[in-house]
Amino acid sequence: MNLDHAVSHCPPPEGDLDEYLAKHIKPGQFSPRVVALLAAASTWAYSDVQTFTDKMCRNGLKGRCVEISITNEALLLSTTLYVFQGDIKKGDDKNRFVVLAARGTMPRNLINWLMDASTKMVVFMHGGGHVHSGMYLSAVSVWVLVREILAAGYRGEDIVKRAEELAGKDHKDWESELKEGKELAEEDTIPLYITGHSAGGAIASIIAAGIHLDPKMDYLTKALRSVCVFGSPMFADKLLAANLHKQFGDKYFRFEYENDVVPRLPGRTLGDYEQFGQRYISSSREGVWVQAAKPVRQGITTIAANLIGVIAWLKDNMPWLRNVELPFSWGDHSPVHYWATSLRSYPFDFFIL
Repeated sequence: MNLDHAVSHCPPPEGDLDEYLAKHIKPGQFSPRVVALLAAASTWAYSDVQTFTDKMCRNGLKGRCVEISITNEALLLSTTLYVFQGDIKKGDDKNRFVVLAARGTMPRNLINWLMDASTKMVVFMHGGGHVHSGMYLSAVSVWVLVREILAAGYRGEDIVKRAEELAGKDHKDWESELKEGKELAEEDTIPLYITGHSAGGAIASIIAAGIHLDPKMDYLTKALRSVCVFGSPMFADKLLAANLHKQFGDKYFRFEYENDVVPRLPGRTLGDYEQFGQRYISSSREGVWVQAAKPVRQGITTIAANLIGVIAWLKDNMPWLRNVELPFSWGDHSPVHYWATSLRSYPFDFFIL
């Protein structure tokens, strides 16, 4: 018997989605319900802040959102991410959580593509290996502000109000780090979820790495529940990947849809890169996520992988060639595939694309 895939589910958890995010997820817990939401968040991170917020709210959440973005074309820098803070009140009860979603490569943004191509490796800020220079610059450029907003969210403060307070001030005057003795017990922390698609997944991962390796942010490690990245490229060398796997590999979930070429990039000719964390692949084109034991292989050359990927995308649009299998495909990189597979993996809730 040829079984394409098998899947079973426990009954859906009680409570609204925001209550579930706030109270029912433990650090490192794999939840198809959370994955489906974060897949939607990574998909809509390509839109404007109002649309992103609307989609999160239409999926059952209540809260507010802050956009953090920076552009400097001379530095090949164009970075955008959203921080959504959930907050609903039922009497004296508060359900709060924070979702950080980093935007990936915009198809018509030349600066984004040049950033992706900046594959020179540089030393990671707190040592322990080397990192893709373009993606590293993208994450570091917003790190100080991200740190301040996440610190406010950790304390349960209104992140929109905090962003308005910081506007126009020199970052040297920002004083949002928790004072000594203010660190919260794990059960009292406000949960943090981090996500991103494509290069956004790499930027989100570098931010998660900063949380674990920046001494000023170590208190947030207790709040971090999971990092879910979709179709994310490699960004760390073997030494840094091993270090990050040790730091938060149990909370780090990577998703790869079918023959998506991006998780295999950059190619070996551009550096000795490696993935880390827990790998999930699609069981079929209309299937669900299944955990994979084998690590993804780095492509031999970026040019060859991209060329095959483009040919595969063209092939998929020609009915008479769709049955021809190629090892890589750019068509499989679309965030829609990742969202749809995540939704099929958790069919009990109604998520809106």
